[in-house]
Amino acid sequence: MIRFFVAAGLAADSLDKRNLVPMEERTLSLLAQHIGQLHAQTQRAAAQQVNYWLTVRNWLIDWHIAE
Repeated sequence: MIRFFVAAGLAADSLDKRNLVPMEERTLSLLAQHIGQLHAQTQRAAAQQVNYWLTVRNWLIDWHIAE
């Protein structure tokens, strides 16, 4: 029998066997809540990266104009 696990914590660096609990012990609403939190965290991280690279682009454009 294959057992499925879900992470109790959301951070990738804390993902180890101590933070895993059998799927049967999770309720559907708790699983949905964790998926929502994971989505929100990854969406914020993606937006921060986009902002970072747009700032780098603007600095490079300003540098070229100043030259």
